Amino acid sequence: MKAGNNWDSAVIPTDNPRYALDIPAELVPPGMVFQWETRSIYGQPMQQRLNASHAAGWTDVHESDFEGIGSQIASMFETDASGYIVKEACILQARPLELHQKAVERDKRQARAQLELKAQAFTGGQIGATGADHPSALGSNRISRTMERVEIPKE
Repeated sequence: MKAGNNWDSAVIPTDNPRYALDIPAELVPPGMVFQWETRSIYGQPMQQRLNASHAAGWTDVHESDFEGIGSQIASMFETDASGYIVKEACILQARPLELHQKAVERDKRQARAQLELKAQAFTGGQIGATGADHPSALGSNRISRTMERVEIPKE
């Protein structure tokens, strides 16, 4: 190669590298879910975004939370002046697993409802296209669905 190569001196890691915002599973308290929320973008505070996450049940994680686990997590990242765990423009938040599962199910129901609404409009000739409500179009408008198994890596 014209630029040369560094293959001879390349170091192949022996374990998976930790991503910048990863929190080891053993540090997540039982029955809790963590997420990183954006506090600012290019220095502009994202207060509406934080307010929305707080309204959805997410709570900022302080280094003194979870009986010492918070301080272990804080040692991996940073804390702001108030002691909340942060990483650059993000803040760590937590909410109970039960509340999180309810929110995920609600989001799935809303997504399915939107798809069904579009499917009904398509098969009923209400999609706004010229001739979409003609009997010949209504007789051939179909939506077919398939499902395939997708393997999800464990780690």
